[in-house]
Amino acid sequence: MKYRSRVLALLMVVVLMGSIGFDTYGSTTFEDIDGLEEKEAIMYLHDKGYVNGVGKALFAPNATITTAQAIQLMVNFMELNLDDVRFIKAPLATDYFEKANNSAWYKDAFIITGVKNPVFSSDIDPNQLMTTEAFIYHLVKTLELQYDLPMIKVLPQSIHDDAAINPNYSGAIQRALYYGIVTLDSQGNMHPKLLMTRARAAALAKNVMDFKDARDRSLENALKFESTLENIPRSDGYGMQFKLTNVSTKDVLLTYSSGQKYDYKVYNATGKMVYQWSKDKFFTLALVDQVVKSGTSITFDEVWTYEDNEGLKVPEGVYKIVFETMFYYEDEYMTLTDTVYADYKQ
Repeated sequence: MKYRSRVLALLMVVVLMGSIGFDTYGSTTFEDIDGLEEKEAIMYLHDKGYVNGVGKALFAPNATITTAQAIQLMVNFMELNLDDVRFIKAPLATDYFEKANNSAWYKDAFIITGVKNPVFSSDIDPNQLMTTEAFIYHLVKTLELQYDLPMIKVLPQSIHDDAAINPNYSGAIQRALYYGIVTLDSQGNMHPKLLMTRARAAALAKNVMDFKDARDRSLENALKFESTLENIPRSDGYGMQFKLTNVSTKDVLLTYSSGQKYDYKVYNATGKMVYQWSKDKFFTLALVDQVVKSGTSITFDEVWTYEDNEGLKVPEGVYKIVFETMFYYEDEYMTLTDTVYADYKQ
């Protein structure tokens, strides 16, 4: 009788350890997430089959997660698999992670991660509890690798408890803030050493999915427009014509958030901005709608008089001019840009 109890207890431990996976119980709701701000994210991921419960109608939102559970979650919601990979010999989890157990519940996720998402160190401890900073770091690295995001350098956001953040994780955390995946608390803290819970892990995973959806919509909408910037000879300076063309097969409605429909900035050879067209201008704050028919264009004509924002003539040299137009289209904020180079000689 005691032996049977020990076996049942061991099975329960296994279920809890592997709880972020496919739902063994098939519950459509959880009784312990009512009132949680993460409830919507948990149910969304559960309905997709990305997370499960720890028992019938229970999710255990405040339980902390291990490295193995974090890896399983990322494999699940990124829908990573090995369908397009052929192995000479059957792979093992230990081929990629030296401390893995080749018979553990997470073995398949570890193999997939080793092949498709190599952002985790080979010496990770599967049973190590994940801190907030470690989870965010690996989540961002996964996001950038899987969605092939360009490398960016962001202006660091002030974090009140920045001194507590592992320097190796700092850059990824700043990018997570930039992407909108994470936010600081009301006091501006990240709480990097706080252990990651099942509820918050689900919420952050949902934020990544929302980011991808928004980015995909933006890229799809961008294909409906074409922008060009040309030099138009002028006697009073460097003339420009920015043209925005609707290359889709239907008329589109653009909404400008103010009377400002465009802007341009001028940079010298060292990359320093010497002039911004909108800096000394005022615009109406009313929304402005403009219909652009299929196949037609709207144009903006401007001239830079080779002056900086102080009204002084700039030195001779080559200057980069970045022209942009900003608007909302189908509730998506869009910025279209183009660049020309002006060779200024007095």
